[in-house]
Amino acid sequence: MTPIWLGTSWKMNKPLSQAMAWCEMLAARMPEGCHPAIQPFVIPPFTAIQPVSHFLQTHQL
Repeated sequence: MTPIWLGTSWKMNKPLSQAMAWCEMLAARMPEGCHPAIQPFVIPPFTAIQPVSHFLQTHQL
């Protein structure tokens, strides 16, 4: 089955505080994860890559 990629690019529109708040909202809305055919993704600003990546890996999103 070909995965369906569903996500967003934040460009440089979110400072770190907003990026982390968005991650927390995402985690709250996806507590059980996604359908197996859906591959979620985010493209955070360069300044938020490490903290966002760590958060999403820790929360298995």
